[in-house]
Amino acid sequence: MASLKLKEVLCYLYSGLLFVSGILLIVYSSVLCYKVFYHFTFIPSGPLGPLISLFALGIIHLFLTWLGVYGPKREHNFHLIMFLTFTIILLICELTIGIWSMVLWDEASTISSELQTKSFLKMKESCNEKNWIKLQRQFECCGLHGADDYSEKNCKITCVDHKMLNATSDIYYNNGCQKKFIKYMKGIVIQGGVLGFLAALFQAVGVFLFITYFRSLREVRKERAARLSARQRQLSESGVPAAAWRTDATQTPDVPLMAPPIPGAPPPTAASEPVPSSPPPPGLKV
Repeated sequence: MASLKLKEVLCYLYSGLLFVSGILLIVYSSVLCYKVFYHFTFIPSGPLGPLISLFALGIIHLFLTWLGVYGPKREHNFHLIMFLTFTIILLICELTIGIWSMVLWDEASTISSELQTKSFLKMKESCNEKNWIKLQRQFECCGLHGADDYSEKNCKITCVDHKMLNATSDIYYNNGCQKKFIKYMKGIVIQGGVLGFLAALFQAVGVFLFITYFRSLREVRKERAARLSARQRQLSESGVPAAAWRTDATQTPDVPLMAPPIPGAPPPTAASEPVPSSPPPPGLKV
């Protein structure tokens, strides 16, 4: 019984951490989605799939917390089995997201390079491409491979290092944007994959804890049923009516609902019962 209580406490602790993990998944995946949308011109739509899936699974974590608390509290087989079923499904989904992100890691970099090249051609024509100006200022870079990619000085002005505005001549960022941005985008994809693998590992711990608790609960129920059967057999042999004792399957009957008969005592007779009084005959004064 003490072992069962300890496992029940561990299940409650895991359910609380499950709620926290759901919030972390929602917040972290939202931040990564924001980073993708902030430079969506240069990022393919593929990496959004795992991040949106993680956001949805985070919401499921929050709802699954109720089953994780209610099942052990009430010792209901239905809720425990439902919790294990959904947890295993989440484990498979989050593991799939991790693998999915690793597959996109190399593919996304190739597509991103193509998107950057196409967008840079427009930047060289107008020198006023807002997405490129934003990209260059954030990553402190210039052009695809360096400032020499710009033939006109008007375009090079967008690469001026604002920290060096007091210098005698314009100083441009030397590094190109392509390598820096691909590294940035790969970081987002890797973070999504690692988040999926960690969530899957966390679900595996939950499956182990609840399966262990469920097995211990079944053993305790068998012990309770054995004690109940032995107690009822003992009472039956002593001549106590079965209806006079509690027969709750979850606990051993200890207290009779009526006092058991005293061995050797005579059974109650009609003389011991109260005799109803009859009315006096007519004419007789009481």
